[in-house]
Amino acid sequence: MGACSSFTCSSADGRHFLGRTYDEYGTIDANRVAVIPRGHSVALTFTGDERQATDYAVVGMDVAMFPTPLLTDGVNEHGLMGAMLYFPHYCKFNTRRADYDVNAGLLLPFVLGKAANLDEVEKLLKHVNVIDEPSTGMTLPHHYIFSDPSGEAIVAEPLEGGLKVYRHTMGVLTNSPDYNWHLTNLNNYLGTSNRAKPAQLVNGHEISEMGEGSGWFGLPGDYSPASRFVRLAFAKDCMPEPADETDAVTKMLNTFATVDVPMGIMYDPDEAAPHYEQTQCTIIMCAESKRYYFTSATNSRVCVVDLDEEISEGTTELKLIKPPLQQDILQLK
Repeated sequence: MGACSSFTCSSADGRHFLGRTYDEYGTIDANRVAVIPRGHSVALTFTGDERQATDYAVVGMDVAMFPTPLLTDGVNEHGLMGAMLYFPHYCKFNTRRADYDVNAGLLLPFVLGKAANLDEVEKLLKHVNVIDEPSTGMTLPHHYIFSDPSGEAIVAEPLEGGLKVYRHTMGVLTNSPDYNWHLTNLNNYLGTSNRAKPAQLVNGHEISEMGEGSGWFGLPGDYSPASRFVRLAFAKDCMPEPADETDAVTKMLNTFATVDVPMGIMYDPDEAAPHYEQTQCTIIMCAESKRYYFTSATNSRVCVVDLDEEISEGTTELKLIKPPLQQDILQLK
């Protein structure tokens, strides 16, 4: 998840959403949408025996190559939503003694399975020590964004002294550096607007915009975490308020287009397996309906898994749903 981006959104009818792009090299052929039932035992590490039974059902994207769910994001039955995003160079491991040693890649199923809201997330994280387990090759530097039916978004980052929790954030997150750095960097783009820049006189000569979009002139166009944070922060701020859930999904997908990574932009020339990074899928979750929406790079049709329906059907075992990755095209006649 090298170039992921995330933001929150609220609709006019009182619904709240968390979305993210899942960006990775290679493919997501092995990924599954996981429905984790109440009482399912999830591992906290890859090498130890520590496991925790979930108190709440969860649906999310599982990197289904491990004997325990490794969720990149998810929503639980109380409408608590979370996502993890790559956080290299700044993530600090093993910085405190705590009740729970949790691998950074396994934090989401643990938290979403135990916490019902943001206050409970903050309390739970005070008892967590984030570990890296380098002997397994599973050093997974990540930071996290959570939201719930209140509409508030919090960011949690493993730094010196433990997990630092930022409350009442702007609801935008990309990758390194840390969240406070990104906020400071926004000051460099003061004056960005969705309105056209007015004409002005320069040495007696009037200059004016040569085409629409001049209010965003000067924003960085590259795909670095800092540039994506800037673009997404302003795009979220300019996005019209959605009317309802379907409208929110549509508008959020359109807004994510400002940070989507198309195939070819990032290339790893590894001789053994050269490959590209791209936005493999885009996910949007609703706190109220507990619906988990997603599209993929190879199938732009919006798919959804309804957690409430899964619970009502009495799912008691871990359920893994293969995403339809082949393009679905509707032929009109």
